[in-house]
Amino acid sequence: MRCESSSLSEGTKLINKKFNKMSTWNYRILAFEHPTRETTFSICEVYYDKDGKPDGYADSSAKDFESKEDIKKEIIYYQEALEKPILYAGEKFPQLYNE
Repeated sequence: MRCESSSLSEGTKLINKKFNKMSTWNYRILAFEHPTRETTFSICEVYYDKDGKPDGYADSSAKDFESKEDIKKEIIYYQEALEKPILYAGEKFPQLYNE
């Protein structure tokens, strides 16, 4: 699922130098490497350039929902992220994570 976005979700921080306000996005799992060499994973909004290549991501802060149905829809998008390859976060973004 790709979504059209005219702005970031409230409370998110974009990790991208060239954010296009009309980019497409979806959820992806990102691998965050830490100095201790322990890697953690997070579901994040990933934004794509006009050619469909990952161009940036937003942090995965908790979200508020208006209804139970909205939560159900969001969970479906999270499940779709589980079917896609994991990407590195940080300086290695958007390289594929090697498990």
